Amino acid sequence: MKQMTYTKLFLMGALLMNVLGCSQEQPAVAEATQGKLKVAYYDKQAFDLQYGDYYAVMFPKLEIEVIETKPASGAGGDRLQELERLMDKEQPDLLLLDKNSYGRLAGAGKLVSLDSMIQKDRFDIESMLPASVQFLRSKGNGQLYGLAPQFSNSVLYYNKELFDRYGIPYPNEKTTWEDFYRVAARFGGEQEEPKVYGYHFPFMSSVYNMVFQAGRMQGLSFWTEDGSRATVDTPSWRRVVQSVKEAVRSGSTPAPADTKKQRWEKEDLEKADLFGQGRAAMTINTTWQIDQLKRSGSKVSWDIAPLPAAEGGKRYSPDFSLSPIYSIYAGAGNVEAAWQVIRYFHSTEAAKVERKTSQALLTRQGFVGQEEGRSLRIFYDVAYDEAADQALHAPLHLSFYEGFDRFAEEELDAIMQGHATVEQGLQRLEQRAQRLLEESKAAAQLNE
Repeated sequence: MKQMTYTKLFLMGALLMNVLGCSQEQPAVAEATQGKLKVAYYDKQAFDLQYGDYYAVMFPKLEIEVIETKPASGAGGDRLQELERLMDKEQPDLLLLDKNSYGRLAGAGKLVSLDSMIQKDRFDIESMLPASVQFLRSKGNGQLYGLAPQFSNSVLYYNKELFDRYGIPYPNEKTTWEDFYRVAARFGGEQEEPKVYGYHFPFMSSVYNMVFQAGRMQGLSFWTEDGSRATVDTPSWRRVVQSVKEAVRSGSTPAPADTKKQRWEKEDLEKADLFGQGRAAMTINTTWQIDQLKRSGSKVSWDIAPLPAAEGGKRYSPDFSLSPIYSIYAGAGNVEAAWQVIRYFHSTEAAKVERKTSQALLTRQGFVGQEEGRSLRIFYDVAYDEAADQALHAPLHLSFYEGFDRFAEEELDAIMQGHATVEQGLQRLEQRAQRLLEESKAAAQLNE
């Protein structure tokens, strides 16, 4: 018998106690669910490690066959197209997808709508995070082709000790991006060692990365939703570029780290995390930041606030994501078993177990976690903006992205070095981007 880690033993115990302690309706259905279930997942070993014990306890009569989707990722060409071909060949029942794969398969009519099953079983969809349901329906043209038990989102982290030292009020729900940059400029000093910054976004390897990150958090994109027109030279982008330029020049944020690292070790992550070192008053990140603070043993006295508001008071959540998304393949041979699995993993019972074993952000509302006495409720204040999301993920050819990235770095570096004004640099970049859009579109049409 293989040895089980303490975590697995705890998980099994939590599952068994939960089954015995909750109502018998769902466990009875799970117990009766049998037959063979073909599950599409990236890697079989990872599936067994992450989900094997759940299935063993909740669905003991269900035989699981894992269809690895890893081959589609390494096949070259269009990854999503390769995934679609693999699914057509293997005919799985249950799929665990990322958001891009979900959108592609839903749009291609490869998934089963869950609406009728939700209605038939009176599944409590109303208690799911509204943004998650809205996202999934938007990708399914109004139909719900999947559910996701967990989500990710970003918030503003701030160092309470630094704010107290400088006598600056903490960020709150009224903080705007203008406030953010103004407050950041109040931190640090030329004589201070080690240097303290107003804010730091880790892993920024170029000025372009910094500008793009700052803009997307304000709902901005460099092109329209359909990818037909460049939208670089706008008042909003000018304000973003000017803010980043002033922040780097004044030292309220560090200049980008010129690194091409493909693999980050523990020491690299700690070195890159200035917030965790107590050297940045603010940062913006997902729950990764909490995990990193714990891993590094950081003593920073931190708290969280909503992301700053953009123009008009609107907040954007560009890092909002769902994974995995549970869906049923249109050619499934065991639809009922697949639905019962989806139903369980999105149930109140499953959420209770998950809350005992992790600090994941659960889409089943009512199970908000805490971290060292701090509520993670702010992560749940998210609204999915379909237009902003579509613009960020416009259907552009790979050749466009490669060319645009190079042009953007050139023009933004020229602005930062004083070789061009913000207006001049963005005007040139928009002209170059528009030509590139038209060229890449023409090339794609020739290859069709």
